[in-house]
Amino acid sequence: MSASPHTSLLLIQARPGRSAALGACLEGLPYPGQHCFTFAIKPSQEDGNCWLVYGQWRSQANMDSYFNALPAAFWTRLVNGSIAARMHFMTVEENELPNAYRWATSRLGSSGCSSYACYG
Repeated sequence: MSASPHTSLLLIQARPGRSAALGACLEGLPYPGQHCFTFAIKPSQEDGNCWLVYGQWRSQANMDSYFNALPAAFWTRLVNGSIAARMHFMTVEENELPNAYRWATSRLGSSGCSSYACYG
């Protein structure tokens, strides 16, 4: 496991009419504290169904620990609760971030996800 900083991108597209429920679910995520340099949950300004959970982690081990510690109920609510239509999770090193973000948004198929221009 690398001790270098890592960035995580969790792109989630809500089912139609479920963006508020998705936002509430994401806002309930615990803040990762000292294990993370930056942690943000952002809705798209152009597509009300698209959300981004962005983290800059001290190490991959810190990132893995955080996401592995999230309760199964969180993931179940997203998927089985009919809140999320699509999700894409990826990790990258900083120099790969712009290309990785463009790749991830193209996989979601939501034009509004491209509004996160500050991340790539």
